[in-house]
Order: sequence, then structure tokens, then C-alpha cells
Amino acid sequence: MNRQLRLAVGVGALGFVSAGSASAATTLFFDDFSSLAVPDGGFTTIGAGQATSTFTSGSNTYHVYGGDRFGLNGSHLGNIDLVSPSYPENLCDGRTCIDLDGTGVAGRREDYFYTQQIFDLNTTDTYRLTVNADTQNRGQTSSFFFGLLSAADPNYVVNSSSYATVPGTTFAGFHDYVFEFTLANLGLSTGTSARLFFENGSDDFSDNVGAVISSIRFENLTAVPLPAAAWLLLSGLAGVGAFARRKRQPAAA
Repeated sequence: MNRQLRLAVGVGALGFVSAGSASAATTLFFDDFSSLAVPDGGFTTIGAGQATSTFTSGSNTYHVYGGDRFGLNGSHLGNIDLVSPSYPENLCDGRTCIDLDGTGVAGRREDYFYTQQIFDLNTTDTYRLTVNADTQNRGQTSSFFFGLLSAADPNYVVNSSSYATVPGTTFAGFHDYVFEFTLANLGLSTGTSARLFFENGSDDFSDNVGAVISSIRFENLTAVPLPAAAWLLLSGLAGVGAFARRKRQPAAA
């Protein structure tokens, strides 16, 4: 190999060293509810006094649970509503959404829903759960909770630090609310398995005013280096290509 070719390959190798740390967040779960089966201009109520109900959105399955997330207040036996983009009052701002308040039933608090999918979380990674929601619909405000539910028992959160509370007065209109965490931040020293849950925060059982959710995204933010062999191959090919182009140029007079 002559000196020019060695130099070209060497520069490529430097590119490999500097680019080897390139990475991107890994999406573990996403749903914008566009695949929900909802009557045009209407809504579908899920729960309606049943202890456990399910609904699907594309390939995702959710459970609507009539228990109590903290195991304190007994059974809710309420409901949530799946709402059409064209529902009156522009409740969903032109998108499909989930009304956490459901259809008010006197004496019944809203249910919460959670993913059927279970996520195995480890102690070395950073995670981010983002919920796009509107907490100020129908001219009133409502807080909501979202975070990690026990994979073994849907009555309980993973622990008292494993969820976020969003006050209803933070933003008007739809906004991304973010819960970013490591297991160490949550006080957990070992890996754990969890589901994602979402619950209205209002204690008014039948006011029909609650937070509405339009999308969910769950990501692993920990850097995942691109494979070293791939970088080395691409860098080497780039160097050889540069050398070949130089060889084709006519010599200066």
C-alpha cells in the first residue's frame, strides 16, 4: 500500500474514532391513537362499571382497570372515553384522543388505563415517558398522573416515586408532559418490570371534565454506540474512494 492510500485510510479511521459515540434514543413504545375504532364525531366509553376492560389501538392493547392505583380507595368501576377527532367542542383539537374523565357516573371515580405491554427496565439506562395532553378542556382544569405501574399487580404503582403528577393549570391546550428517570432516581437498586399507566387526577366523580391524551411515547435515552465494525467499514471505503478520485485527476502541467 503506498503512502497516499495509507493516509486516506488513516483519515477514515480517525472518523471512526470520533463518530463511534454517535447514538439516538430508542423508542420502546409509541401510540397516537389514530387506529382507535371510534364513531365519526362521537366517542366510545370503555369500562362502564366493569372491573377490567380492554381496548386496542393498532398493535397496542390497553386495560381499563376498575381498581384503585394506590390500593387505598377500593373499586372505582368508572370509565374512560375514546374520542373522535371530529367530536363537537373540538375536544381533541382535530386528533383522536382519550378522555381520562370518561362519562361521568355519580359515585364512581374515573378508571385508569395501562399498557398490556410490560417493559423490563434496568439500572444502567435513562428513560423518558412523554404524554401529549390537554388539561384545560371545556373551560376547566384537571390534573392527571402518569408513570410506572407494577407489572404484577395493577392496583399499585412501582413505588411512590415512579409517576409524575401534572397540575391542570400548567399549560392551556395540548402540550408534551415529560417524566424522565433512572431506576436509581426512583430509589430502586435492581432492575424491574413495569407497565405504563395514565389516570385523571380529579376527585369529582361525575363532572365530565378531565385531562385528554393524544399520544404516548416511551424511550430509552441511554447512548447506544453504532457498531464499530460498521464505522470502520464505512470510513475505510470513504478513504479508498477519495484516493481513487485523486488518482483519476490529470497531473498538473
